[in-house]
Amino acid sequence: KQWYQRRVRGHVFGTATTLLPVPELLPFRATPQFVGVFAPLRVETAMRGPMTRALTSLREIRSVLFCLMDVFVREPTLDWCKYSRKHSTKQGQANEDSWYPKAKVETARRKLELGNPSEILRDELKENVHVGKEQAFWHVALGTRKLHARAKVGSVCGSVDEQVKCLIELASDLNVLGRQYSGLETWL
Repeated sequence: KQWYQRRVRGHVFGTATTLLPVPELLPFRATPQFVGVFAPLRVETAMRGPMTRALTSLREIRSVLFCLMDVFVREPTLDWCKYSRKHSTKQGQANEDSWYPKAKVETARRKLELGNPSEILRDELKENVHVGKEQAFWHVALGTRKLHARAKVGSVCGSVDEQVKCLIELASDLNVLGRQYSGLETWL
């Protein structure tokens, strides 16, 4: 029963990055085990086309998606309300439930508006009360200009294809994978 309960609980809208003591750094799983399934193709070859088409389709209907996400601002989930109250109390702010859902929807908007995934991840890490001030996590997320294309992009990607390249690079970066939760289950 305990294993089942742990498996069914999920995180959405970046809550695994902002709430967990060991934050989720991966946009999706591209571990060596997963990437090995695509052999002899490289992960970029197998995933870039479908991901680019999917993100392009989502961008085409982003106004509809923003309207749908507005429901979360008007009627936030109970978990979001509890976190909002708890965080506001710690910060000494007025108890307003809507700031957290607004922040989550704004992050989703940035993603659909070609925001650099590593910069969005860094900003989500800053919100994490457990590791927010630890800049080592930020540097891992951003990468280095010498080794990582995502570090050279800036705050907004020039195209959907460039954003997908950044996502794939971030998801398959061994430095990011090595800092994941020790209970990360990478098997298929």
